[in-house]
Amino acid sequence: GTPPPRIESNSIIVLVTHVMTGQWASILPGKIAALFAAGGALRAIPVADPSARHTVGLIAARRDPPTPLIAALFEGLRHV
Repeated sequence: GTPPPRIESNSIIVLVTHVMTGQWASILPGKIAALFAAGGALRAIPVADPSARHTVGLIAARRDPPTPLIAALFEGLRHV
C-alpha cells in the first residue's frame, strides 16, 4: 500500500532536518536533494518509475495594476 504522509511543510529545511534524524524520508526536487546528499550524511534516490507527475497551482493577490514581479511571472508563464 501507499504510506500516508506524516509531515507537511513548505520549508525544505524542516523536511531535511527530519530526514537527518534517520527516522524519516522525504520527496524533494532532484537538484535540492543532490545538494543535501553531497555531504554524505544523506542519500538521494531518484524517483524514476512510475514517472512522477503532478499539477502545480499558482495563487496571487488580485491587484490592479499587479506588482511588477507578479506581472513578469504571469507573462513568463504564458510562454510555458
